[in-house]
Amino acid sequence: MKNLVHIISFLIAMMASHAALAQQPTKKEKIEALHVAFLTEKLNLTPKEAQVFWPVYNEYIQKREDLRKARQQARKNAKQEDQLTDKEIEQILEDDLAYEQKELDLKKDFHKKLKQVLPMKKVAMYYKAEEAFKKKILEEYGKGDKGVK
Repeated sequence: MKNLVHIISFLIAMMASHAALAQQPTKKEKIEALHVAFLTEKLNLTPKEAQVFWPVYNEYIQKREDLRKARQQARKNAKQEDQLTDKEIEQILEDDLAYEQKELDLKKDFHKKLKQVLPMKKVAMYYKAEEAFKKKILEEYGKGDKGVK
């Protein structure tokens, strides 16, 4: 029951802050709110666990988002492939692999921190919940207009 109160309080605060910035939450914001609620429900975190889990999780998400934005920017700045030399193409491919390695390193660091703040059963539950959420979102979007708007 306390978790439900935490979820509702968090979602209200999140929606209020977003409402101040824009009238309609974006699709991404709606998915993020659903994701938080889904994880909270599936992990059944105690208040103490939630207090240490969410900062670690939010830091990971922010770093992952920053890394992905940097990767997208690098791709955006690249010329069309037919205008590149072999050396430039090779560099782009090497950079892509470097981004993938950075993302893997970030996941490993997050996993290490997760093990420090949650019992192993809940760490396993987290990964299972992440996969279930991805599947749920893909199913929702697969329904066309009936999915998250």
